[in-house]
Amino acid sequence: MTDYSQQPNPYGYQQTPMYPPVMPVMPQMGPPPHLLANQGLRLVARILDTVFLIALVAAVVLPLILVGGENSVTGAIAIAVILGALVLYEPLQTWRFGATLGKRICKLRIVRLEDGDRLSFGRALGRYGSQFLLGIIPLVSLLDDLWCCWDRPNRQCLHDKMATTVVITGTW
Repeated sequence: MTDYSQQPNPYGYQQTPMYPPVMPVMPQMGPPPHLLANQGLRLVARILDTVFLIALVAAVVLPLILVGGENSVTGAIAIAVILGALVLYEPLQTWRFGATLGKRICKLRIVRLEDGDRLSFGRALGRYGSQFLLGIIPLVSLLDDLWCCWDRPNRQCLHDKMATTVVITGTW
């Protein structure tokens, strides 16, 4: 019987078995550290988005209330506008523009962790949905928002981890 491990291979070097098997080194997934968004800018963007959302809802709902009074149809429309704004403000903008208005002002973008591309509408909706669900639980909502302060290497909040997204700096 021939011992093939001791015979030279066609490339001119001797093959020896590797024990234990060596795991291949995987490239780091995610953007380079200098592109990651600053936590302070993320906070400013969130505050701006909250102000814009309140202004949007007020601009639509206040005239309905003033014109309709205590009409139940007007109240139902107002509630629908509020819920629609809450549910669609962030996912639509994230999908269409790569960021909400507040993040665009702060020159931040939300991208997929694996390749840096823009989010699909489904992923943007899932990201917002996970953020909304985490926000319902009082201490978990605080933990979600602060998670990017100590997360390494990608400075992700918990909702970013759930949606496999990352917030980066970018020019507009």
